[in-house]
Amino acid sequence: MHKNILTVVGITILFLGLAIQPSVATVQPKEIEAEYFDVTTEFIGLGKEYTTKLTKEEIRDLDALFDYISDSLNKSVSQEETVGIFKKVVLELDKYGLLGDVGADETEKLVTNCYQNPKLMKNLERVYNREKGALDDKNIFCLIVGKTAGFVFLSPMVLLSTVLLMLYFAEHGDFYYPEDEAMFIVLMLMVLTIPSVFIPFCLGRMVGFEDWSRGKIISFGLNGLKYWNGKLKGKLVSPIIGIENIGMLGFTGLKIEVITKPYQYFLGFVLTVHIEDS
Repeated sequence: MHKNILTVVGITILFLGLAIQPSVATVQPKEIEAEYFDVTTEFIGLGKEYTTKLTKEEIRDLDALFDYISDSLNKSVSQEETVGIFKKVVLELDKYGLLGDVGADETEKLVTNCYQNPKLMKNLERVYNREKGALDDKNIFCLIVGKTAGFVFLSPMVLLSTVLLMLYFAEHGDFYYPEDEAMFIVLMLMVLTIPSVFIPFCLGRMVGFEDWSRGKIISFGLNGLKYWNGKLKGKLVSPIIGIENIGMLGFTGLKIEVITKPYQYFLGFVLTVHIEDS
C-alpha cells in the first residue's frame, strides 16, 4: 500500500516537472548593454580626423597594443624590423575601426614616412655617424611611438604666428585702437589658413610639452634606439623666438585620444626629437 502511494507521488512529481520545465526554459536572461566610449584618431599629415566608439575591454586592448609596440621596439635591431612592427600595429588599429575610410595602406605610408624609401634611409645612415649621436638624448629621422599626457601638437604656422606677434609688439607695444586689434586678427587668420591652401605637402607638427607632461616614448632612428620615461621636458627651439619646451619637430602620423583617459597615444615619423626625462 505504502509502496503504491510512493509510486503515485513520484509519477505526479515527474509530470509536474515536465510541465514546469518548458515555461522556465523560455525565460531568457536580460541582455547586458555594453558601454561605449568615443575614441578619436587624428591623421596628422593628411588633415583628417575620425571618431569611433570602443568598449572598455577594447580600450584595454588598445592600451596593451601600445605596450606591445614599446616592448617590441626595445628588441628591434634594424630598420626593416622596426617598420615591420609599425605595419603590424596599423593592421591591428584597423581591426578596431580606428582608421575609418583612410584605411591601412594609406595610414601605413603616413606613419612610416621616409622609411618607405629604404635606399634613402640607408644613404642617410652612411652620411650620418650613428656613433656620434649614440650618447646624445636626441634622435633624428626616426619612427616614434608614445603614451603621454600633457602634449600639444602644434602646426608650424603657430611658430610663424608667434614670431609675427612678437614683431608687432616690438614695433607698436600694444593695441592702441580697436582697428589695430582687428587688423592683427585678420593677419593671423591669413597666416593659419592660406598656407594650407597653397602648400601641397605636410610640414609636420611641432609637439610642445606642458610643465606637467609625462609618459613613455620610444624612437628608432639615425641615432639608434632612444627611450624616455617619466616626467618629460622638450629641449628643442630656443626661448629667444618665444616658444619653449618643444620636444619634436616634423611629426606625421596618428594621434589617438580616448575620452575617458587623461593621456594620448601617438605613432609615426618625426624629423627630430630632443627630450629630457626624470
